[in-house]
Amino acid sequence: MSDDERKPSLCVIVPSDGESSASSLPDLLTRELRAVAAREIRVMAATPEPLPVPNDKPALWDLVVTDARRQGMPEYLVDDMRARDKFGREKYGTSLQAGNGRDALVDALQEALDLSVYLKQALVEGADGRGRKRRARADEAKKIAPIYADTLSLAARIRSLLWARDGR
Repeated sequence: MSDDERKPSLCVIVPSDGESSASSLPDLLTRELRAVAAREIRVMAATPEPLPVPNDKPALWDLVVTDARRQGMPEYLVDDMRARDKFGREKYGTSLQAGNGRDALVDALQEALDLSVYLKQALVEGADGRGRKRRARADEAKKIAPIYADTLSLAARIRSLLWARDGR
């Protein structure tokens, strides 16, 4: 490889979609960087994390149950947590632990995105039905709507953390 081939070069982005050629280079670069970031976001949101690796750290469900009880959460919620812990242990062969080889924030983003679509499903289905059943679903939808909005906000906040941490 010659010395000329090793030198860094400037790549000029030429608009190909009818954009005005009067766009400044920084504007073009900003648009291109946003497009690259959007592609990386789609990859992060859709790429599964590796299987968890067991270690000697405490089981996280135990810590969450302790927090829930400390905050006065109802025991039926703790029972639900224990059931999810059991399901995870059976599915993955280990408890959920810190330092397990997975990226907890990526997992959280993916789960928050899934949660938002499940809540939207409940809202859409709440608009179905007739008569008394329809009224009951409409009342339920009024309770779900703010949870759905909170979930979208939560997903955006997690994504912002990932952006700040990884620059993508």
